[in-house]
Amino acid sequence: MALDKKKLNIQFCEEAKIWVDSLEQGVLLLEKNPDQPAQAEILSALMGAAHTLKGTSQMLGFQKIQHLTHRMEDVLSSLKASTLTFSREIADALFAALDGIKRSMEGIRNGDAEAELDTTGLDKLLGNETQAPRAPASLSNAAPNVQAPAKDDFVRVPMSRVNTLLNLMGELVISKVKSSQKLSKLKGLSKKAKALGKLLENSSPQALLHWSAFCNEFEGFSDEFQAETYHLDPVIGALQQRMKELRMFPCSTIFSSFERLVRDMSHEQGKLIHFKIEGQSTELDKKVLDAIKGPLVHLLRNAVDHGIESGDERKKLGKLETATLTLSAFQEGDRVVIQVMDDGRGIDPEEIANIAVKRNVVSSEQLKNRTSQEILNLIFLKGFSTATNLTEYSGRGVGMDIVLSEVERLKGKIKLTSQKGQGTTLRMELPLTIAITQILSVQAGNRRYALRISDVEEICRVTQDDFAALENRLTLQRFGRTIFVTHLADVLGIPRKPAPDPQAMIDVVIVHSLDTLFGFIVERLLGEDEVFIKGLGTHLGSIKGISGVTILANGEVIPILDGSDLMRIAQGGGFQNAMESLAEPHCNKAAQTAKRILVVEDSLSIRELQKNVLESNHFVVETARDGLDALEKLAQAEFDIVVSDVQMPRMDGFTLCKNIKADAKLKKLPVIFLTTVSNEEDKRRGIEAGGQAYLLKSQFDQANLITLIERLT
Repeated sequence: MALDKKKLNIQFCEEAKIWVDSLEQGVLLLEKNPDQPAQAEILSALMGAAHTLKGTSQMLGFQKIQHLTHRMEDVLSSLKASTLTFSREIADALFAALDGIKRSMEGIRNGDAEAELDTTGLDKLLGNETQAPRAPASLSNAAPNVQAPAKDDFVRVPMSRVNTLLNLMGELVISKVKSSQKLSKLKGLSKKAKALGKLLENSSPQALLHWSAFCNEFEGFSDEFQAETYHLDPVIGALQQRMKELRMFPCSTIFSSFERLVRDMSHEQGKLIHFKIEGQSTELDKKVLDAIKGPLVHLLRNAVDHGIESGDERKKLGKLETATLTLSAFQEGDRVVIQVMDDGRGIDPEEIANIAVKRNVVSSEQLKNRTSQEILNLIFLKGFSTATNLTEYSGRGVGMDIVLSEVERLKGKIKLTSQKGQGTTLRMELPLTIAITQILSVQAGNRRYALRISDVEEICRVTQDDFAALENRLTLQRFGRTIFVTHLADVLGIPRKPAPDPQAMIDVVIVHSLDTLFGFIVERLLGEDEVFIKGLGTHLGSIKGISGVTILANGEVIPILDGSDLMRIAQGGGFQNAMESLAEPHCNKAAQTAKRILVVEDSLSIRELQKNVLESNHFVVETARDGLDALEKLAQAEFDIVVSDVQMPRMDGFTLCKNIKADAKLKKLPVIFLTTVSNEEDKRRGIEAGGQAYLLKSQFDQANLITLIERLT
């Protein structure tokens, strides 16, 4: 069998990365351990890693990497023999060599030829000296972070497969909940059967005998079903937990690369920094770890570039010349906290306020009612920067807004605390996993929605008398603060129910983002649940205010609302007079003259999401699961347009369209195809069948669909 060279090269790059990371960590350890005995142990481990990398690259024919690692071995051997003395110059040369290997591996992974590697820096260190005999290439367990890959058996599995399994696990959890509900119904039927038996007491003995046998058999089946369900519940629960653990990785996965970043920046800027990393074994979902790496780079760069003073400045302030920068991770309940903390100059709220006014971010009048914390949070605005000069790392007004948006996208929270002259701490609270979460279900209008519990600050019940008007907007006093309030239905753009009795209690859900709170009035609170979150999928794109969906035990698809997004929409203004808004139901011309749409789609999730999107734009929507179901609905009611999938059971979209056009009463009814079928032949078939438009789910844009519907109706 021929060797799969591409696959072999990718495996080499994955293994080589382990050794390169070990070598990088080892060089950093050498810088931190100037004591010669300590260095000897580290050097032995480094030589072993370099030797293994050299041997592997030689076997696979990567001669340039082999030659470079050979020269690295020479330098490490000279250091161990004391013919060279470790210095920053040697560290820089070793790091440059490792960076070259990283770039070469990236090219190899992408199928490119092995890149040229520069050995000049290492050659210059070695000069023409005779190399000392090398110590045997062995690994020392005494050298932390410089160790061989684990020898335990393992397989490489793409994360896409793990994610697929996790999605299937979510479906299994939903089925488990449904089974529990069916078991309850089964118990209820058993009681009804016994009650019915009493009504048959005057029947013939033979009928009573048969009925009694049926009841006994039914009850036996019910007991067996209950026993199996109870047995499966803990198994499914344990399987769900193990599947979650498959995606959990230690924070060291990304933290280890930050030491080099801080080291290089501090050397370039001439600052002495003691960088501490704590809690590297704390585990997080792989997706969360990958997403948070970029924001952490921003925070560490800002700390070194902005926050930490030069050594001379620190001495004048009575501080230690060496600053302390700490990156830590630890678990609090079902969330992981990651903190970046420095003992630098801190952030002055007064300076932030002056810059904000100067750059027209806010007016001086608006700042009068803001707390110091709210002023500090202005640094999260897009384009805001306190830097007076451009550097390689800062001054361009980017970074903190990216950090905030990424943390919010992960459904986390961020908090900035700072004291002038003493330092700054940025605290990020992140969910252990973003696939399974606690939700609060609420009713807005006549529909059910959900908010993540992590977005909710408080749930309160108030009366109409508790509200007040400020700047023509509804407000509520909570926590000693004035909180703006509006109806959730108004923000979602859906009709809400008529106003309750003036004395009735009103449910308000208070949502938080940064240090800002906002209240949303809901028709009803429907309870809390732990659910499996499904993404919207690429074919639906991004829907404003919705971060995903979940499917309840009864099969209902519930949109998961994005708390931060809702706050941004609500704070955009455009509300009615404040007190009228509380009393009058939201109603507009669009809702009164709403077009009726029939959505035909065999996928429950997509069907319900399309319905939600269209209803949010004031259309009246009915759904059908396939072509035959659609024809039944069309016979019972009038519609203004049909939006149909193509590939469906029983009757496909093309056949449905032909039936519509063949019916004298329906032939003028517009039909839009919304499908994954993208070949030209099927597009032609759709138009020939009588369709007015053919849209692809992979290129779905809700604004284009709405515009098209309005044009065709």
